[in-house]
Amino acid sequence: MRYDFDGIARGESWSREFRFRDAQDQPVDLTGRTVRFLLRDTDGMLADITSGTPDPDGSIAVTPADGLVIVTVKPAVTAAASTPAEYTLWLDVGLDTADATVWGSWRTVRVVTPVA
Repeated sequence: MRYDFDGIARGESWSREFRFRDAQDQPVDLTGRTVRFLLRDTDGMLADITSGTPDPDGSIAVTPADGLVIVTVKPAVTAAASTPAEYTLWLDVGLDTADATVWGSWRTVRVVTPVA
């Protein structure tokens, strides 16, 4: 899985693309999958956003055939963040990729990044 994060600015909307790729560098089909994004700082949970579910903290857009996930977090959430903030992206059960690798129950990516 490939991912990219950079710092966020307090009080500004934050958006990031995640592209899920298999071992042959081809897009993983996300049809029927649920994606969940968590944002925590040293004081606790700031946002818990799930694809397909309206959320006051932000949104998750999924383009299934391209393996593309776009997470957007609203300014009120980033305004409350302290340093450092930890971002976690979860993908639900069992993706079979072209090389027959099965990803576990939830695939988790965690990155700790500073808040500007």
